[in-house]
Amino acid sequence: MRLLAIDEAHCLSPWGHEFRPDYLQLGVVRKKLGGVPTVALTATATPEVQDDILKHLGIDHARRFILGFDRPNLKLRVVSTQTRQQKKSAMLSHLGENSTLIYCATRKNVEWVYAALRSEGVGAGMYHAGLSNEERAAVQDAFMADRCRVIVATNAFGMGIDKHDIRTIIHWDIPGTIEAYYQEIGRAGRDGEPASAVLLFRDSDRRTQEFFIQMANPPAAAVHAVWRWLQLRGEETLMIGSAELAQALPNDSKQRQASSALVVLRREGYVKQIPNDSEELLQIEVCKPGARLLLNEAQMQRRREWEYARLDQMVSYVRAGCRRRVLVTYFGQEPPWERCGTCDACQENRPLHHTPFPLTEAQRLIVRQLLACMARMGRPFSGTLIAKVAAGSRDKTVRAFGFERLSTHGILSQYSVRDIQGLLAELVHAGAIRSKYTTRHVRGREHTYQELSLTALGKSVMRQVCAEFLMVFPENLGHAPSREAVGLALPPVLAAVRAQLARAEGVSPRKLLPDSTIAEIGRVRPMSISGLRNISGMGPARVRRYGHALLAALQAEE
Repeated sequence: MRLLAIDEAHCLSPWGHEFRPDYLQLGVVRKKLGGVPTVALTATATPEVQDDILKHLGIDHARRFILGFDRPNLKLRVVSTQTRQQKKSAMLSHLGENSTLIYCATRKNVEWVYAALRSEGVGAGMYHAGLSNEERAAVQDAFMADRCRVIVATNAFGMGIDKHDIRTIIHWDIPGTIEAYYQEIGRAGRDGEPASAVLLFRDSDRRTQEFFIQMANPPAAAVHAVWRWLQLRGEETLMIGSAELAQALPNDSKQRQASSALVVLRREGYVKQIPNDSEELLQIEVCKPGARLLLNEAQMQRRREWEYARLDQMVSYVRAGCRRRVLVTYFGQEPPWERCGTCDACQENRPLHHTPFPLTEAQRLIVRQLLACMARMGRPFSGTLIAKVAAGSRDKTVRAFGFERLSTHGILSQYSVRDIQGLLAELVHAGAIRSKYTTRHVRGREHTYQELSLTALGKSVMRQVCAEFLMVFPENLGHAPSREAVGLALPPVLAAVRAQLARAEGVSPRKLLPDSTIAEIGRVRPMSISGLRNISGMGPARVRRYGHALLAALQAEE
């Protein structure tokens, strides 16, 4: 053999995208081949993952050839939505005339979106792992042969798909990592012609990926229990179903946790899954019979925290001032331009960087009130709960801790929970609040989430003994109405929709759409997208992002 070529080489890294334990054996293979010249290929590897690839292959001093992660022909967009119906409208508005892939995080969402498209007369196909091999092959063949224009799929669709003229990629759900997102949108525009990548986002979508992280990283005790159960079976190869595997865990544990424990054992190289024809049974090979499982809860916690941090980075893409810059710099390159000029964030001239400044007296008061609320709560809590208490919420979580009785309950009731969460995030960046992921058992179930606590700096700011404190203060907090807004009557229904959209994007309502634009829409009352384009201040990007919501508000008022 003259050459060993390894595709999808990021699978060699336990910290990479789609790590596969079997790939680790490729270093052994290379050694047994006598150090044959080797090339490792991947489109999604951060500098850390690149180092891992070389280490596991035993070629630490290999040359690296990086063509570049920038895809200038891809037009990147994010559409913020509040409801599933808004998502549906946005999805329909971004469907092109050519090949389109719509990615969903779950089979359930694939089926819902597929049904929604069919109800609108769109001849779509769907693809997920729950379909038979024959059904999946038929859908893929129809797409490749241009007999089916739109495919709704989980990420099971796409690996190995080399269709050069895919013009649009739409993400119904936010992916869990930037690597996954970059790989999926990379299937568009392979012919070099313009293509679009549209991410439909609402805050609650994050919970789906958090659930996946929990399932992929069960308690270490559950992994040990499954390993002991497999050892007691005394078989090197066995066929098992998920219900049978769940017998390894206490009665109150679910089959999903047992299956997750098996995934961890595969990741750590203790077992191997062998492909078979059964749709109900797994064929498992025990690779290290009699071996002691070297895994503890601290290791599992580090893994969870790492995956949550990657999800945070993916969510930060939604708030970016330049989307192409986020992708390129994530993979370790510095773009030759400050702004790409083609993504929606650049077209709307969102700020790239925020410089910390000293606070005004009004801003200092808001910060001290929030920090005091945290101090009164007594110990670290999630940012969501802190924001609810400060905003004056009386939901069951707030009442479960008795926080509705605190003197600081509702101290920032003039702001929304989302607004206060934005302020908490900026206080973390400024060093006044410490953020740490923690795992707790709540009503018999394990949850991993961010907990926020005051730092020494935060306490000094709260007590007004800090000589100088700089931070980026959210634009939508602590501002008086603009002079333009005084005496300008805004249609209430349009003002409410603008406020809702602004909260979703974490910006002030007037930055999202000027008062003069809202007032003109209310006066002219356009009934179509083309009519909105004639409104001053409604450029192509704003029409695309907010047009459907504004028109729906006008129509509801009729």
